[in-house]
Amino acid sequence: MNLPVYPDLQIASVFIPAFEVGGDYYDFFEISETRLGFVIADVSGKGISAAFIMAEVKGIFESLAKTIERPKDILIKANEILRHTLDSKSFVSAAYGYIDLIDEKLFLARAGHCPLFLLRENETKQIKPSGLGLGLSDNQYFNQTLEEFSITLKENDTIVLYTDGITDAKNEYFEDFGDKHFLEILLANSHLSAKELSNKIIHEVSVFSSNHSQYDDITLVIFKCQQKPKTDGVKEWQNSIHQ
Repeated sequence: MNLPVYPDLQIASVFIPAFEVGGDYYDFFEISETRLGFVIADVSGKGISAAFIMAEVKGIFESLAKTIERPKDILIKANEILRHTLDSKSFVSAAYGYIDLIDEKLFLARAGHCPLFLLRENETKQIKPSGLGLGLSDNQYFNQTLEEFSITLKENDTIVLYTDGITDAKNEYFEDFGDKHFLEILLANSHLSAKELSNKIIHEVSVFSSNHSQYDDITLVIFKCQQKPKTDGVKEWQNSIHQ
């Protein structure tokens, strides 16, 4: 994947599938020269069936991101589509948002996905706007329960998105890595760059679960505001392969 590169925004991403094919998905979308869209998603279930569903989800978000801007509206439309294609036992958790580099704002909507974490001034804020998983409910109820969140970004803010393959990772005693351990690592290392922080998280998860097989995909996306965005907000594309 080509990671987008902005002068004032660090981006890091990691995807580690538990099997040969994965049910996790993340992507970035160039909404405009000054707006960067992003999505992270996780399909219920594992293996080939989850991978097939995720391929459909990928196509849906790629298409919707070209024509719809608001995160809430994108998730509403995605639910409308998936409601008719998923079986009763399947659903997709997802979070979609975008960063406005001119207005210095983050906009996000969440459909049953893990919360987003904001690291700011040695504190961690859990951002968890309400929303049901995609494909779980009819459009009317889904729309009524879905919230859109926005926040003004500050210098050195770090935004962390992930799938539950991180917090549900188990050690040899079948104990979970857990939210508490995850938060401790985020707080202790909030001064690191986006790439350094992602490496630290994956290292800690790997050490914790070294004596237990990985049974779920691990996905991690991190943004860090190096400094307040400039007025041009010009973006370049860097051909780099995420790990």
